[in-house]
Amino acid sequence: MDLGERFGKRLRQLRRERRWTQGGLGRRAGLTAKYVGQLERGEACPSLRTLEQLAKAFGVSVGELLGEGGGAAGEHGLRLWLTSDERQHLKRVVETLRRLLGRPQVSLWGT
Repeated sequence: MDLGERFGKRLRQLRRERRWTQGGLGRRAGLTAKYVGQLERGEACPSLRTLEQLAKAFGVSVGELLGEGGGAAGEHGLRLWLTSDERQHLKRVVETLRRLLGRPQVSLWGT
Protein backbone atom coordinates (compact mmCIF):
# COMPACT_ATOMS: atom_id res chain seq x y z
CA MET A 1 0.00 0.00 0.00
CA ASP A 2 1.52 3.35 -1.02
CA LEU A 3 1.38 6.66 0.85
CA GLY A 4 -1.69 7.90 -1.04
CA GLU A 5 -3.60 4.74 -0.29
CA ARG A 6 -2.66 4.87 3.40
CA PHE A 7 -3.75 8.51 3.60
CA GLY A 8 -7.01 7.66 1.83
CA LYS A 9 -7.71 4.86 4.27
CA ARG A 10 -7.14 7.22 7.21
CA LEU A 11 -9.35 9.89 5.63
CA ARG A 12 -12.16 7.38 5.08
CA GLN A 13 -11.78 6.14 8.67
CA LEU A 14 -12.15 9.64 10.13
CA ARG A 15 -15.09 10.43 7.85
CA ARG A 16 -16.93 7.23 8.71
CA GLU A 17 -16.31 7.70 12.45
CA ARG A 18 -18.29 10.92 12.12
CA ARG A 19 -20.90 9.28 9.89
CA TRP A 20 -20.35 11.86 7.18
CA THR A 21 -20.81 11.29 3.49
CA GLN A 22 -18.06 12.27 1.07
CA GLY A 23 -20.26 15.22 0.14
CA GLY A 24 -20.66 16.19 3.79
CA LEU A 25 -16.91 16.16 4.33
CA GLY A 26 -16.43 18.05 1.09
CA ARG A 27 -18.82 20.81 2.19
CA ARG A 28 -17.09 21.13 5.56
CA ALA A 29 -13.63 21.26 3.96
CA GLY A 30 -14.48 23.32 0.86
CA LEU A 31 -13.85 20.38 -1.48
CA THR A 32 -16.00 18.44 -3.92
CA ALA A 33 -17.35 15.01 -3.07
CA LYS A 34 -15.61 13.71 -6.19
CA TYR A 35 -12.23 14.98 -4.95
CA VAL A 36 -12.81 13.50 -1.49
CA GLY A 37 -13.49 10.16 -3.18
CA GLN A 38 -10.30 10.46 -5.21
CA LEU A 39 -8.32 11.18 -2.04
CA GLU A 40 -9.87 8.20 -0.26
CA ARG A 41 -8.98 5.90 -3.16
CA GLY A 42 -5.43 7.24 -3.33
CA GLU A 43 -6.02 8.63 -6.82
CA ALA A 44 -5.20 12.24 -5.86
CA CYS A 45 -2.46 13.78 -3.73
CA PRO A 46 -3.59 16.54 -1.36
CA SER A 47 -1.76 19.85 -1.20
CA LEU A 48 -0.66 21.29 2.13
CA ARG A 49 -3.64 23.67 1.94
CA THR A 50 -5.99 20.71 1.40
CA LEU A 51 -4.49 18.86 4.36
CA GLU A 52 -5.11 21.95 6.46
CA GLN A 53 -8.71 22.26 5.23
CA LEU A 54 -9.40 18.60 5.98
CA ALA A 55 -7.83 18.79 9.44
CA LYS A 56 -9.92 21.87 10.23
CA ALA A 57 -13.09 20.15 9.01
CA PHE A 58 -12.40 17.19 11.32
CA GLY A 59 -11.31 19.44 14.19
CA VAL A 60 -7.90 17.76 14.44
CA SER A 61 -4.29 18.73 13.78
CA VAL A 62 -2.65 17.80 10.49
CA GLY A 63 -0.58 15.27 12.45
CA GLU A 64 -3.74 13.66 13.78
CA LEU A 65 -5.22 13.69 10.28
CA LEU A 66 -2.16 11.73 9.19
CA GLY A 67 -2.72 9.28 12.03
CA GLU A 68 -0.19 10.69 14.48
CA GLY A 69 -0.63 11.99 17.99
CA GLY A 70 1.77 14.87 17.40
CA GLY A 71 5.01 15.80 19.13
CA ALA A 72 8.09 13.60 19.21
CA ALA A 73 6.04 10.41 19.39
CA GLY A 74 4.11 11.56 16.33
CA GLU A 75 7.32 12.21 14.42
CA HIS A 76 8.54 8.71 15.33
CA GLY A 77 5.28 7.18 14.09
CA LEU A 78 5.41 9.23 10.92
CA ARG A 79 8.92 7.93 10.23
CA LEU A 80 7.56 4.40 10.38
CA TRP A 81 4.57 5.29 8.18
CA LEU A 82 6.62 6.86 5.38
CA THR A 83 9.10 5.14 3.13
CA SER A 84 12.71 6.36 3.14
CA ASP A 85 12.23 8.39 -0.06
CA GLU A 86 9.01 9.92 1.27
CA ARG A 87 10.77 10.88 4.54
CA GLN A 88 13.53 12.65 2.60
CA HIS A 89 10.95 14.54 0.52
CA LEU A 90 8.97 15.52 3.63
CA LYS A 91 12.16 16.59 5.38
CA ARG A 92 12.95 18.97 2.50
CA VAL A 93 9.41 20.37 2.61
CA VAL A 94 9.60 20.96 6.37
CA GLU A 95 13.04 22.59 6.11
CA THR A 96 11.78 24.90 3.35
CA LEU A 97 8.72 25.86 5.38
CA ARG A 98 10.87 26.58 8.43
CA ARG A 99 13.12 28.86 6.37
CA LEU A 100 10.12 30.66 4.88
CA LEU A 101 8.46 31.08 8.28
CA GLY A 102 11.70 32.04 10.04
CA ARG A 103 11.50 29.13 12.47
CA PRO A 104 14.71 27.90 14.09
CA GLN A 105 16.22 24.81 12.55
CA VAL A 106 15.36 21.76 14.60
CA SER A 107 16.75 18.35 13.79
CA LEU A 108 14.11 16.03 12.42
CA TRP A 109 14.26 12.27 12.72
CA GLY A 110 17.72 12.25 14.24
CA THR A 111 19.43 13.80 11.22
